[in-house]
Amino acid sequence: KITVLKSGQIIMRRIKHINPVEAHETEDKVGSWHRLPMEVVDKILFYLADVDMCGYLLIASKSTFKPSEVVYKYLCELIYLKQTSRKKLDVQKWNNSWKNMIINRPRLRTNGFYSLRTMFTKAYNNDAFWEEKRNESIEVRFYRHMRFFDDGRVLYSPNTIEPFEMSKLFEPGLAIPKRIFEGTYSLTGGRNVDVKVKLHYCYIHFELQLLDADDGWIGKHNMLTIRRHESYPLVMNTNHARSTENRVVYSLPINASLRFQRCWSFNSRQHQHLQGIMN
Repeated sequence: KITVLKSGQIIMRRIKHINPVEAHETEDKVGSWHRLPMEVVDKILFYLADVDMCGYLLIASKSTFKPSEVVYKYLCELIYLKQTSRKKLDVQKWNNSWKNMIINRPRLRTNGFYSLRTMFTKAYNNDAFWEEKRNESIEVRFYRHMRFFDDGRVLYSPNTIEPFEMSKLFEPGLAIPKRIFEGTYSLTGGRNVDVKVKLHYCYIHFELQLLDADDGWIGKHNMLTIRRHESYPLVMNTNHARSTENRVVYSLPINASLRFQRCWSFNSRQHQHLQGIMN
Protein backbone atom coordinates (compact mmCIF):
# COMPACT_ATOMS: atom_id res chain seq x y z
CA LYS A 1 0.00 0.00 0.00
CA ILE A 2 2.81 2.38 0.88
CA THR A 3 4.43 1.83 -2.49
CA VAL A 4 1.18 2.42 -4.30
CA LEU A 5 0.47 5.58 -2.29
CA LYS A 6 3.92 6.99 -2.95
CA SER A 7 3.55 6.21 -6.64
CA GLY A 8 0.15 7.90 -6.63
CA GLN A 9 1.69 11.06 -5.13
CA ILE A 10 4.34 11.03 -7.84
CA ILE A 11 1.61 10.92 -10.47
CA MET A 12 -0.16 13.90 -8.88
CA ARG A 13 3.05 15.93 -8.80
CA ARG A 14 3.69 15.21 -12.46
CA ILE A 15 0.18 16.11 -13.52
CA LYS A 16 0.25 19.31 -11.47
CA HIS A 17 3.20 20.77 -13.42
CA ILE A 18 1.85 19.83 -16.89
CA ASN A 19 -0.13 22.30 -18.95
CA PRO A 20 -3.69 20.93 -19.50
CA VAL A 21 -3.44 21.44 -23.26
CA GLU A 22 -0.06 19.71 -23.44
CA ALA A 23 -1.33 16.89 -21.25
CA HIS A 24 -4.33 16.34 -23.54
CA GLU A 25 -2.14 16.29 -26.65
CA THR A 26 0.30 13.85 -24.97
CA GLU A 27 -2.54 11.51 -23.97
CA ASP A 28 -3.89 11.49 -27.52
CA LYS A 29 -0.48 10.45 -28.86
CA VAL A 30 0.79 7.90 -26.34
CA GLY A 31 -2.02 7.43 -23.83
CA SER A 32 -2.05 8.01 -20.07
CA TRP A 33 -0.41 4.62 -19.41
CA HIS A 34 3.02 6.12 -20.19
CA ARG A 35 2.59 8.64 -17.38
CA LEU A 36 2.39 5.93 -14.73
CA PRO A 37 5.56 5.13 -12.76
CA MET A 38 7.03 1.71 -13.46
CA GLU A 39 6.21 0.56 -9.91
CA VAL A 40 2.51 1.21 -10.49
CA VAL A 41 2.61 -0.56 -13.87
CA ASP A 42 4.18 -3.61 -12.22
CA LYS A 43 1.47 -3.62 -9.54
CA ILE A 44 -1.25 -3.56 -12.19
CA LEU A 45 0.35 -6.45 -14.05
CA PHE A 46 0.73 -8.30 -10.73
CA TYR A 47 -3.04 -8.04 -10.38
CA LEU A 48 -3.62 -9.41 -13.88
CA ALA A 49 -0.85 -11.96 -13.25
CA ASP A 50 -1.73 -14.31 -16.06
CA VAL A 51 0.95 -15.59 -18.42
CA ASP A 52 -1.38 -15.50 -21.41
CA MET A 53 -2.50 -11.99 -20.54
CA CYS A 54 1.10 -10.76 -20.70
CA GLY A 55 1.27 -12.14 -24.23
CA TYR A 56 -1.99 -10.45 -25.23
CA LEU A 57 -0.73 -7.11 -23.90
CA LEU A 58 2.38 -7.41 -26.07
CA ILE A 59 0.17 -8.09 -29.09
CA ALA A 60 -1.76 -4.88 -28.35
CA SER A 61 1.46 -2.84 -28.01
CA LYS A 62 5.05 -4.05 -27.71
CA SER A 63 6.16 -0.79 -26.10
CA THR A 64 3.17 0.44 -24.09
CA PHE A 65 2.20 -2.72 -22.20
CA LYS A 66 5.57 -4.46 -22.15
CA PRO A 67 5.94 -6.36 -18.82
CA SER A 68 9.24 -5.93 -17.01
CA GLU A 69 11.48 -8.68 -15.67
CA VAL A 70 9.98 -7.98 -12.23
CA VAL A 71 6.58 -9.15 -13.50
CA TYR A 72 8.02 -12.29 -15.10
CA LYS A 73 9.91 -13.10 -11.91
CA TYR A 74 6.68 -12.74 -9.93
CA LEU A 75 4.93 -15.16 -12.31
CA CYS A 76 7.78 -17.69 -12.05
CA GLU A 77 7.66 -17.59 -8.25
CA LEU A 78 3.86 -17.84 -8.30
CA ILE A 79 3.80 -20.92 -10.55
CA TYR A 80 6.99 -22.99 -10.26
CA LEU A 81 7.42 -22.78 -6.49
CA LYS A 82 3.98 -24.41 -6.14
CA GLN A 83 3.77 -26.76 -9.11
CA THR A 84 7.20 -28.37 -9.13
CA SER A 85 8.50 -30.80 -6.53
CA ARG A 86 11.88 -29.09 -6.64
CA LYS A 87 11.16 -25.71 -5.03
CA LYS A 88 14.00 -23.86 -6.73
CA LEU A 89 14.32 -21.19 -9.41
CA ASP A 90 17.63 -21.07 -11.28
CA VAL A 91 17.35 -18.22 -13.74
CA GLN A 92 20.92 -18.76 -14.94
CA LYS A 93 19.79 -21.88 -16.79
CA TRP A 94 17.48 -19.66 -18.83
CA ASN A 95 20.04 -17.06 -19.95
CA ASN A 96 19.35 -14.96 -16.84
CA SER A 97 15.92 -14.11 -18.23
CA TRP A 98 12.74 -14.61 -16.21
CA LYS A 99 10.74 -14.12 -19.41
CA ASN A 100 12.62 -16.97 -21.07
CA MET A 101 11.94 -19.17 -18.05
CA ILE A 102 8.19 -18.55 -17.94
CA ILE A 103 7.88 -19.21 -21.68
CA ASN A 104 10.03 -22.33 -22.05
CA ARG A 105 10.22 -24.04 -18.66
CA PRO A 106 7.58 -26.81 -18.45
CA ARG A 107 4.50 -25.86 -16.44
CA LEU A 108 0.90 -27.01 -16.26
CA ARG A 109 -1.57 -24.48 -17.55
CA THR A 110 -4.34 -23.64 -15.09
CA ASN A 111 -6.53 -21.27 -17.14
CA GLY A 112 -8.32 -24.19 -18.81
CA PHE A 113 -8.27 -27.98 -18.77
CA TYR A 114 -6.80 -30.91 -20.71
CA SER A 115 -9.03 -33.34 -22.60
CA LEU A 116 -8.53 -36.71 -24.27
CA ARG A 117 -11.13 -38.08 -26.69
CA THR A 118 -11.33 -41.83 -27.27
CA MET A 119 -13.68 -43.27 -29.88
CA PHE A 120 -14.91 -46.85 -30.11
CA THR A 121 -17.82 -48.76 -31.61
CA LYS A 122 -20.15 -51.28 -30.07
CA ALA A 123 -23.06 -53.40 -31.25
CA TYR A 124 -26.70 -52.64 -30.52
CA ASN A 125 -28.20 -54.21 -27.42
CA ASN A 126 -30.77 -56.50 -29.09
CA ASP A 127 -32.33 -57.84 -25.91
CA ALA A 128 -35.89 -56.75 -26.71
CA PHE A 129 -37.46 -59.74 -28.47
CA TRP A 130 -40.38 -57.65 -29.77
CA GLU A 131 -38.08 -55.27 -31.66
CA GLU A 132 -36.44 -55.95 -35.00
CA LYS A 133 -32.82 -57.03 -34.67
CA ARG A 134 -30.32 -54.35 -35.73
CA ASN A 135 -26.82 -55.09 -36.98
CA GLU A 136 -25.45 -51.54 -37.14
CA SER A 137 -22.68 -50.33 -34.87
CA ILE A 138 -22.89 -47.45 -32.42
CA GLU A 139 -20.05 -44.93 -32.27
CA VAL A 140 -19.23 -43.85 -28.73
CA ARG A 141 -17.07 -40.86 -27.81
CA PHE A 142 -15.49 -41.11 -24.38
CA TYR A 143 -13.54 -38.27 -22.75
CA ARG A 144 -11.07 -37.85 -19.93
CA HIS A 145 -10.85 -34.29 -18.60
CA MET A 146 -8.23 -32.95 -16.18
CA ARG A 147 -8.09 -29.50 -14.67
CA PHE A 148 -4.95 -28.58 -12.71
CA PHE A 149 -4.41 -26.00 -9.97
CA ASP A 150 -1.15 -24.41 -8.85
CA ASP A 151 -1.48 -25.80 -5.32
CA GLY A 152 -1.05 -29.45 -6.42
CA ARG A 153 -4.73 -30.35 -6.82
CA VAL A 154 -6.33 -31.78 -9.94
CA LEU A 155 -9.93 -32.42 -10.97
CA TYR A 156 -10.54 -35.53 -13.07
CA SER A 157 -13.70 -36.53 -14.88
CA PRO A 158 -14.17 -39.56 -17.19
CA ASN A 159 -17.43 -39.16 -19.11
CA THR A 160 -19.05 -38.63 -22.52
CA ILE A 161 -19.40 -34.84 -22.17
CA GLU A 162 -17.91 -32.65 -24.90
CA PRO A 163 -15.18 -30.18 -23.81
CA PHE A 164 -17.30 -27.08 -24.53
CA GLU A 165 -19.98 -28.43 -22.18
CA MET A 166 -17.47 -29.67 -19.61
CA SER A 167 -16.13 -26.15 -19.04
CA LYS A 168 -19.39 -25.26 -17.26
CA LEU A 169 -18.84 -28.03 -14.69
CA PHE A 170 -15.23 -26.90 -14.12
CA GLU A 171 -16.23 -23.29 -13.48
CA PRO A 172 -14.43 -21.70 -10.48
CA GLY A 173 -16.41 -21.34 -7.28
CA LEU A 174 -18.88 -24.13 -8.03
CA ALA A 175 -19.32 -27.22 -5.87
CA ILE A 176 -17.61 -30.31 -7.28
CA PRO A 177 -20.27 -32.57 -8.88
CA LYS A 178 -20.32 -36.31 -8.19
CA ARG A 179 -19.07 -37.03 -11.70
CA ILE A 180 -15.85 -35.08 -10.99
CA PHE A 181 -13.15 -36.49 -8.72
CA GLU A 182 -10.43 -34.59 -6.88
CA GLY A 183 -6.84 -35.79 -6.74
CA THR A 184 -3.25 -34.64 -6.50
CA TYR A 185 -0.37 -34.27 -8.92
CA SER A 186 3.36 -33.60 -8.88
CA LEU A 187 5.56 -32.18 -11.63
CA THR A 188 8.94 -33.90 -11.48
CA GLY A 189 11.92 -34.39 -13.75
CA GLY A 190 11.12 -31.41 -15.91
CA ARG A 191 8.22 -32.75 -17.97
CA ASN A 192 7.01 -35.77 -15.99
CA VAL A 193 3.61 -35.40 -14.33
CA ASP A 194 2.35 -37.94 -11.79
CA VAL A 195 -1.42 -37.88 -11.14
CA LYS A 196 -3.28 -39.81 -8.45
CA VAL A 197 -7.08 -39.66 -8.12
CA LYS A 198 -9.40 -41.43 -5.69
CA LEU A 199 -12.58 -42.78 -7.29
CA HIS A 200 -15.52 -44.42 -5.56
CA TYR A 201 -14.08 -47.90 -5.95
CA CYS A 202 -10.31 -47.55 -6.55
CA TYR A 203 -7.35 -45.24 -7.07
CA ILE A 204 -6.45 -44.14 -10.59
CA HIS A 205 -2.80 -43.41 -11.35
CA PHE A 206 -1.46 -41.68 -14.47
CA GLU A 207 2.11 -41.12 -15.57
CA LEU A 208 2.04 -38.22 -18.01
CA GLN A 209 4.56 -36.26 -20.05
CA LEU A 210 4.09 -32.54 -20.65
CA LEU A 211 4.81 -31.55 -24.26
CA ASP A 212 4.30 -28.76 -26.80
CA ALA A 213 1.88 -29.77 -29.55
CA ASP A 214 3.17 -28.94 -33.03
CA ASP A 215 0.22 -30.07 -35.13
CA GLY A 216 -1.81 -26.89 -35.29
CA TRP A 217 -2.51 -26.36 -31.57
CA ILE A 218 -1.35 -22.86 -30.66
CA GLY A 219 0.68 -22.26 -27.51
CA LYS A 220 3.15 -24.11 -25.33
CA HIS A 221 2.65 -26.76 -22.61
CA ASN A 222 -0.66 -27.65 -24.25
CA MET A 223 -0.38 -31.46 -24.49
CA LEU A 224 -0.19 -34.23 -21.90
CA THR A 225 0.75 -37.67 -23.24
CA ILE A 226 -0.18 -40.70 -21.13
CA ARG A 227 2.78 -43.02 -20.54
CA ARG A 228 1.13 -45.33 -18.02
CA HIS A 229 -2.43 -45.79 -16.78
CA GLU A 230 -3.21 -48.09 -13.87
CA SER A 231 -5.59 -48.59 -10.96
CA TYR A 232 -5.38 -50.29 -7.58
CA PRO A 233 -7.78 -50.95 -4.68
CA LEU A 234 -8.56 -48.39 -2.02
CA VAL A 235 -7.12 -50.73 0.63
CA MET A 236 -3.77 -52.19 -0.37
CA ASN A 237 -1.98 -55.14 1.19
CA THR A 238 1.27 -54.15 2.86
CA ASN A 239 3.05 -57.01 1.10
CA HIS A 240 4.76 -55.53 -1.99
CA ALA A 241 4.31 -58.59 -4.20
CA ARG A 242 0.64 -58.80 -3.32
CA SER A 243 0.23 -55.08 -3.99
CA THR A 244 1.78 -55.45 -7.42
CA GLU A 245 -0.68 -58.20 -8.24
CA ASN A 246 -3.61 -56.01 -7.23
CA ARG A 247 -2.63 -53.31 -9.68
CA VAL A 248 -4.37 -53.26 -13.05
CA VAL A 249 -2.41 -51.73 -15.93
CA TYR A 250 -4.59 -50.58 -18.83
CA SER A 251 -3.62 -50.57 -22.48
CA LEU A 252 -3.25 -47.10 -23.94
CA PRO A 253 -5.22 -45.83 -26.95
CA ILE A 254 -3.48 -45.03 -30.21
CA ASN A 255 -3.87 -41.33 -29.50
CA ALA A 256 -3.04 -40.99 -25.82
CA SER A 257 -2.55 -37.21 -25.69
CA LEU A 258 -4.74 -34.82 -23.72
CA ARG A 259 -5.08 -31.46 -25.47
CA PHE A 260 -5.44 -28.15 -23.67
CA GLN A 261 -8.79 -26.34 -23.83
CA ARG A 262 -8.58 -22.63 -22.98
CA CYS A 263 -11.39 -21.21 -20.80
CA TRP A 264 -11.50 -17.44 -20.46
CA SER A 265 -13.37 -17.46 -17.15
CA PHE A 266 -10.73 -19.63 -15.44
CA ASN A 267 -8.20 -17.88 -13.22
CA SER A 268 -7.28 -20.07 -10.27
CA ARG A 269 -4.76 -17.53 -8.95
CA GLN A 270 -6.95 -14.43 -8.73
CA HIS A 271 -7.41 -14.63 -4.95
CA GLN A 272 -3.67 -15.17 -4.50
CA HIS A 273 -2.99 -12.09 -6.64
CA LEU A 274 -5.20 -9.89 -4.49
CA GLN A 275 -3.69 -11.27 -1.30
CA GLY A 276 -0.14 -10.72 -2.58
CA ILE A 277 -0.88 -7.11 -3.58
CA MET A 278 -2.55 -6.25 -0.27
CA ASN A 279 0.45 -7.62 1.63
